[in-house]
Amino acid sequence: MSQKGFGVLVSLLCSLMIAAMFAAPEPTLIPLQSGSCGETRYESGLLVNQDLTLYLAESFTRRMLKGGRARVEMVWLAADRDDFNEEWTGKLSSEVDYAYWYSLYRRTRGQLKPMAQLTKAEMGTVLRVRDSRGVHRQVLEGSDPLDFRVNDQEVRILEVRPGKPPVDARWGQSCKLIIYATSKANLSEEQGIELSRQVQVRFGVERVEVNVDRNGWFMYSSSFPVVYRFGPVSVPPNKSDYDNSFKMHCGNTGPLDSPQGISCITWPME
Repeated sequence: MSQKGFGVLVSLLCSLMIAAMFAAPEPTLIPLQSGSCGETRYESGLLVNQDLTLYLAESFTRRMLKGGRARVEMVWLAADRDDFNEEWTGKLSSEVDYAYWYSLYRRTRGQLKPMAQLTKAEMGTVLRVRDSRGVHRQVLEGSDPLDFRVNDQEVRILEVRPGKPPVDARWGQSCKLIIYATSKANLSEEQGIELSRQVQVRFGVERVEVNVDRNGWFMYSSSFPVVYRFGPVSVPPNKSDYDNSFKMHCGNTGPLDSPQGISCITWPME
């Protein structure tokens, strides 16, 4: 090899070494929580070495799907472990009032970090993402499995959480899904019961707790995050307005074989 050719080769090798030194590290996925409730399975993971973008969100959440026999698969992809823990555990208190909620809100508002959530069901798949550019919602296949219609009312699920096993021995060790949803209009008790039954069928679970409101804050619920991540950030209502706004809670009223089935209560009570 001529001296000139050798010099070119050395220069090329040096360039490759420098490029490798400054190249962005490969994104890595670290598993977090996983489990199942009825025929619903959930997985979560932490994306490190890379900013969470819409493209990476779809790529990695699809990669996390197990493709098993679960009726519904739900995947969360976070960019920060502590942020995910706060999202998953809610308000970390069994007793929540407006003052306590507002203290958490003041600490966290405007600091919603990137996160993605994919829900895959028989009827379709939806991907929700918050990244540095804002909020995105994409129906990847079929129709949105988080959207429901009860008679003429449209209802959208915001959050799904597995509840703790019951203490009451009558229930056995059956799991429960806790659902948070918003409706465009106030629901009647009959509509709340019908929504709960639709949730049971779609998610393949018998024990449900269905919470519905009109604004998506759920300030007094310990399982709901301080601020809903996958919607536009808005100004929260004051205590008086929130206390006087429509809220509904539905759930199983006894053992699963009980004829009582599902019942609902609404606030403010008349």
